[in-house]
Parts: sequence; structure tokens; C-alpha cells
Amino acid sequence: MESHRPYEDWLLGDEALTAAQQEQLRAHLSACPDCRALAAGRTAFEESVRQSRMQAPGAGFTARWVASLSERHAKESLRQVLWIGIGLACSAAAVGALLLTLVGETLISPWAWIVQTLNALANLMVWGRVAWEFTAAVINGLPSILPGSWELAAIAAGLGLTAVWLISLYRLAVQSATKGEIQ
Repeated sequence: MESHRPYEDWLLGDEALTAAQQEQLRAHLSACPDCRALAAGRTAFEESVRQSRMQAPGAGFTARWVASLSERHAKESLRQVLWIGIGLACSAAAVGALLLTLVGETLISPWAWIVQTLNALANLMVWGRVAWEFTAAVINGLPSILPGSWELAAIAAGLGLTAVWLISLYRLAVQSATKGEIQ
């Protein structure tokens, strides 16, 4: 019995055959009725697909499809909310585990936490006092360094910078509007 394997692959495949393969296939088809029937069936199938028209959807298909959009959207939204909720729950569990690890010792001995908190508050108060005194010293020392009308000069400089800022914003808005970026 002769093997039909390469001939069936050539008949049903989409790759281009060489001249030698085409000659072998022609010789085999003239001798093999099974492969001839297979070739005729493929040709008939391809012809029927080419000649057939797409079937129109059934009556009311569009209305049913549009009606199902809201249901599909609701299911998709529910799925997204579910995944976001799972992600948030996992994140909260991870943060909780981390906090429990970091604060675990204070749960055993809250006095260490109280002492650390009071120490941090004391340091914050000291640094706040230092910043306040430094700022007061700079402000009190400025009149001796600057001329008598330094307050007026500072106000004028501030107004000038504000004017430059407002003009820049205006120009940027006008350029954006002329380019059509703001509608």
C-alpha cells in the first residue's frame, strides 16, 4: 500500500510546492482515487466558501446586542472592582504585617515607644525653637545691613516677581489657545 502522507499534506497545506513536488502530486493524483477525491473536495469547499454570502443576523439581533452592552459593562465593572478589592486587601494585609513587625516590640513594652515618642517631640521642639531664633536674628539684623527703605524694596521686588509670573501665565494661555490646545 502506497503512503498518502506527503500528498495529503501538499493537498491540504497552504505552502507553495516546487515544480518537482507538483509533478509528483499530478502523477499520484492520476493513480490514486482517494487523493483525487480529497483534492476535488478541497476545491469544492473553497469554491463554496468563495461563492457563499454572509448570512444576515436574525431579527432583533442589534437590539439584543445593544441591550446586552449594559449587562456586560456591569459584569466587567464588577470584575474590576473585585480585583481592585483583592489587591487593596492584600496590600492592607502586607502593610499591617509590616507595621506589626516594626511595632511588635512596642506592643510587648509600650514604655520604649512612649520614651521614643517623647524624645522625638522634644527634639522637634528644640529644632523649632532654634529655627525661630535664627529667623528672628536674621530679621532683626537686616535693618542694620540694608538701607532705610529695605521694606519698600522687598515689597517692590515681590510685586515685580508676581507681575512676571502673571504675564508668563497669560502668554502661555494665549499661545495654547491659538494652537488649539485649550477648547
